Amino acid sequence: MSISKNAQNSQIKLSSLQKLIWYLSFVGCAIYSIIVLLIILFTASEILIIISLFAYVIISPIIFYGLWVLLYFWKTQKLPERKNIIGSHLEIMLFFFLLGVCVICWAAYWNTGFSLIWLFIAGVVFLITGDLLLTEVVYLIGSIAITAAFVEEFLKALPSILAFFVVLQRKRNSDQKGKGIIGNELYGFLMGAMVGIAFEVLEVMLYIGSTIASGGTPFDIYFQSTLRLWNPLHILGGAISGYAVGRAERLRFELGEENLPLKIQIKTFLKRFIPYWLIPVSIHFAWNSSFVWIVLIDLALNGEVTILTYILLGITLTTLASLNFVLLILFFKKANKIARNTFYCSETGMIVSDQNITYQISDISILDTPKIISKPINENDTNEGIQCPNCNYLNQETFRFCINCGINIQQLSGAFHCPTCGQLPQPNARFCKNCGLNFAKYKTSHTLYQDKTVTLFKFFIATAIIFAIFSILLLSIYILAFGVAGFVLILYQLIAELTCAALILFSAIKLLKLRKDYNGKKSIWVWMFFVFNLIGLTGALLLMGIAAIISSFISGNIFVFILLSNVGIALLVIGIFFFFRLQHILFDENQTLHYERNF
Repeated sequence: MSISKNAQNSQIKLSSLQKLIWYLSFVGCAIYSIIVLLIILFTASEILIIISLFAYVIISPIIFYGLWVLLYFWKTQKLPERKNIIGSHLEIMLFFFLLGVCVICWAAYWNTGFSLIWLFIAGVVFLITGDLLLTEVVYLIGSIAITAAFVEEFLKALPSILAFFVVLQRKRNSDQKGKGIIGNELYGFLMGAMVGIAFEVLEVMLYIGSTIASGGTPFDIYFQSTLRLWNPLHILGGAISGYAVGRAERLRFELGEENLPLKIQIKTFLKRFIPYWLIPVSIHFAWNSSFVWIVLIDLALNGEVTILTYILLGITLTTLASLNFVLLILFFKKANKIARNTFYCSETGMIVSDQNITYQISDISILDTPKIISKPINENDTNEGIQCPNCNYLNQETFRFCINCGINIQQLSGAFHCPTCGQLPQPNARFCKNCGLNFAKYKTSHTLYQDKTVTLFKFFIATAIIFAIFSILLLSIYILAFGVAGFVLILYQLIAELTCAALILFSAIKLLKLRKDYNGKKSIWVWMFFVFNLIGLTGALLLMGIAAIISSFISGNIFVFILLSNVGIALLVIGIFFFFRLQHILFDENQTLHYERNF
């Protein structure tokens, strides 16, 4: 077989017109923000102020976040379509956006649990020192800055991490080692940005809604909206985490690390991932803690909070917001450069280190590849062969994989070939006539899910229903207690929680249904929906259980002590159950993971 030089994604740069539209749109948003501010400050007409502010609160987020979504589509149009393997670019975007909604749901519970723990720590500090100011600083820095920075950035990174972990979990499947979901830094940046956008959309709803519900002035509403829009902190966190995961996945393939022991691969991944991940963590911490440090400086200098606090706070937040934009652009440009310089094997589409390394089909199997060659079947061609469902290339009947794009022809066409040598077996054959593989043992090894995992699916379905009912009851309580203001305060969380409950139900039922007609393939997206929410729920149960027990000891009321301690123990027991089942399905479950079946 003749070998051509490996291909690069050299045509992925945005056009000059696209760049102009994107940057001018941000300039237009800035001008619009200034105009609305002038109307609020210098116009006496309340009707004009209300109309301008209402339009600003609705239109600005749509334009602002719409520009990032537009960037995603502009870039992915220039990248290889992977619809037959892991889904279309639109499906991938929706998948990561939905996971971003789930992130804010579980972040709320994790943050609440840690905040109660920090309250206990602050109480201990006060008992030891008797210093009220130090106690307040410990609580505020711990609950608002440390907890939010690490919890939210971890959960925003988790979808990308799970995508990489799925690749690692393929260690049992030699024919799956050449494929990755993210591939490189650019894919990771774009996918992670979608997670961050979903998080920011709901958080903007929270802060604007709470400001309105608390009776904030038009300027207060404008300030909260502008502050959240022009600080792409969560977009940065998701994008850099995705970038770091994409880098780890690309290097794993380029350096040929697929066959290293799993523990070594995980350690290598952490070494590559954590330094990048700490960038948004540090900025997030600085953003959330800046007010505390500035107030302390003002108190030290003047003995009270003065105008200096607001001046320094404005300078600090503006600097951090600008830094976020600069970092986003720098990482985006770097991801573009790496993607342009990435070589793909001309035979298989695998990421390789340079243009002279070429894999043979016998070296790897099913791959995620760009279409390097386009050779549809000629109607006048009398040669027998199998047409690839992905690129229409004519392959020999004995081929298991398309030699043009690497797609597993056997699995897409439904025909069963020997999984080892690719030969088409005779009807009812127990062994392969070419390599002697025992088909019975092969099929047994592909049993989908053990009984423990099936039980977990059923338990998770019940949990999702209870969680949805709890969310609706919580909304009802807030409405009864606070009226319309309560509805506004809890609306964003209700959206996130009901989305999580729906995805849990969807994924668990889908996976149970798939088990009945299992054909060696499984939806990777549904699996990731399930695992992500299982991790989120497990963490929430454990943290809220610990927080409830701690709260029972400091309540000072015997009835509250008994109630909270029992609730805490119950939450811990359920959380521990989920934790060990989660560990089982990730590390001990005997199953295969394939991409061909999507949503």
